[in-house]
Amino acid sequence: MMESLTQSTFGDATARRFAGRWWQLCAVAVLAGFVFIMAGVISERVFERLPHLEDELAYLYQARIFAGGQIVIDSPQDHRAFWQPFVIDYEPTGKRFGKYPPGWPAVLALGVSIGCPWLINAVLGALTVIFVYLLGREIWGASVGLFAALLTAFSPAALLLNSTLMAHTAALFFATLLFWCCWRIERGSGRLPWGLTAGVALGALFITRPLSAVAVGLPFLVWIGAVTVSEWRGLSAEGRRSRLCAGTALVLAAMAVGSALPLFSAVATGSPTTDLYRLVWSYDRLGFGEGHGRTGHTIVKGLRHARFDLSLASADLYGWQLHDVTPELVEHLQGGTNSWPVRAYSFALLPCGLLVGLLAGMKQRGDHTLRLRLLGLWCVGAVFWTLIPLRSTWFLLPAGLIQQPGYSWVWIVVALIWVNLPLVALIRWRDHPRIPWTWLLLAVALNLFILNMTYWTGSMRYSTRYYYEVLTAISLLSAVPALLATSRWARGLVVTGVVVLSATALVHYTYPRIKALYRFNRIGRDVIKEVEGQRQGERPILVLVSGDTGGRWQPYGTLMAATSPYLDSEIVVARISGDVERATLSGRFPERQVIELRISDRNREFVQDARCR
Repeated sequence: MMESLTQSTFGDATARRFAGRWWQLCAVAVLAGFVFIMAGVISERVFERLPHLEDELAYLYQARIFAGGQIVIDSPQDHRAFWQPFVIDYEPTGKRFGKYPPGWPAVLALGVSIGCPWLINAVLGALTVIFVYLLGREIWGASVGLFAALLTAFSPAALLLNSTLMAHTAALFFATLLFWCCWRIERGSGRLPWGLTAGVALGALFITRPLSAVAVGLPFLVWIGAVTVSEWRGLSAEGRRSRLCAGTALVLAAMAVGSALPLFSAVATGSPTTDLYRLVWSYDRLGFGEGHGRTGHTIVKGLRHARFDLSLASADLYGWQLHDVTPELVEHLQGGTNSWPVRAYSFALLPCGLLVGLLAGMKQRGDHTLRLRLLGLWCVGAVFWTLIPLRSTWFLLPAGLIQQPGYSWVWIVVALIWVNLPLVALIRWRDHPRIPWTWLLLAVALNLFILNMTYWTGSMRYSTRYYYEVLTAISLLSAVPALLATSRWARGLVVTGVVVLSATALVHYTYPRIKALYRFNRIGRDVIKEVEGQRQGERPILVLVSGDTGGRWQPYGTLMAATSPYLDSEIVVARISGDVERATLSGRFPERQVIELRISDRNREFVQDARCR
C-alpha cells in the first residue's frame, strides 16, 4: 500500500511538472509566432517589403550578388549611371560590392534566393525569443524566462527591426545563441559541441557587426578564462582536457568564421586590411581626433551621443511611456538627432533586477553585505569616471586635455576594465551562477554602450539600433525581479501584469511609433505602380532618371531596390545627365521599353518623349 501511495504521489508531481512545462512551452510558442506574424505584417503594411535606408539598399544589393553565386561583380559600364548608396565601385580592381561586412548579406541571400528577403529576420526574431526563454529558465527559473521572452517579443525596437532588412536582428540572434552556448559550456556537459557552436555564433556576429562582437564576446572570454585558471589545479585530467577542448574549439571556430571578413575585403579590393567603410566616406571610422567623423570626434561627443540614444532607448526598449506619440514626436523620429523629448521608463526594472540577481544565492548576512559594498564601490567609480570628461573643470584638468585623442582612448580602456574586472572578483561565487551571470549580462550591455562611443555618430531613426544587441541581456535582467514572486499566484499576477502592460504599449506607443516610418525617405510601392502604369506591352523597363536630384537617392530609391546588380530585373533604373547618356543607355538595352523620370526638387514626373519608347 505504501509503495502504491508513493508511486501515486510521484506520478502526480511528475504530471504537475509536465503540465506546467507544457503550458510554458505553449506560451513561448505563441510569443514566437507573434513575433513572426508581426514581422510579416509590419514589413508589408509599413515598409512595403522595401528598403527604406541606404544601409538596407546596400545589404540587399550585396545579398543579391551572393544569391547569384558571386562574391563581388564587375563594375558595370557607365557605373555612375547605376550608382547606389553605400555600393562601391573600386577602380583598382574594377569590382562592385557593398561596403558592409558580409555576414548579414550572406544570410539575407537565403531569403533573396526564395524571393522572400523579409522572411529571414522574421524567423531569426522568433528564434531569439525562444532562446531568451530557455536561457532565463535555466539560470533563474521558468517565470523569469517567460517574463524575459515576453519583454523581448513585445519590444518596439524588436518589432521594428525584425520587419526591416537591417543586420541587427541577425546580430541579436547570434549574440543570444552565444549566451546560451556559454551557459551550456559552464554546465559541463558536452562542452566540445557547445564550444564549437559558441565559436560559430561569435564569428558570425563578428562578420555581421564587428564592434558588437567585441563588446559581447569580451566578458565571456574574461569569465571563462578566469574560471578555468582558478579551477585548474582542482580539475582532473579529464576535466582539464574538456575545458581546453571547449575553449580551443570556441576560439578556432570564431577565427575560422570571422576570417570571412578579411577574405571578403581581399576579394573586393586585393587587400584583407582595407576598411571598406572609408571607401565611401574617408572619415567613417572608429576613433578620436581629426579625420574621425565630419568634424572630428572626442569622448565628450561620444558621451553626448550615448545620452541621446539612451533617452530614445528608454522608450523604444519596451514602449513604457506615458506621453502620446504626437505629430511633434513623429517629426522627431523622422529627423531628430537630439535627446528624446519625453520621459520614458523602459529601464525601470533594471536596477531592481541587478540587486536581486547579485544578492541571489547564499543567505549569510555578511556575504550580502560584502556584495553590496563591492557594488557600491563600483558604482562610485563608474560615476566618477563618467563625470571627468563632462565636468573637467570640477577636477581642475587642463582645458585641452579632454579634447586629445589619447585621453579619449585612455577613458575607453579604463571604462572597459572597470566593467569587466568585477568578473574576476565574482569567481568566489561561481557555484551560484545567478550572481556572475547577472554581471555578465550587465557587462555585455555596458561594453556595447562604451565601445559605441568610439564611433562618431549615433542612431535614432530605426531606433537606437547600435545598442540593439543588448536587448536579450536587458530583458533577462529586467525579468529577474520575478524571483520575488515566490507563490504561484504571485507569479501569475506578475505575468498577467506584464502582458497587460505590453499590450497597452503595443497600441499606445509601438503602433504609432513604427507607423511614423511609413514611406519614410519617399520609398513606397506607389513609385513602382507609377512605372508599371507607363508600360506598353510585355517588355521589361529601363527607367532613366533625369533632372536635379540634389545628390539625393531618395526620389528614386524605390527603383534602386527593384534593380538587380546583374541588370536583369524587370525594372532597371539609371541616372542620366544629358542626351548622350540617354542615347548610350537606350542603345545598351534595346530589348527594354525606355521611360524617363524627371525629378525636380521633391517632385517627379514622367517625360512623354518619342526618344523614350
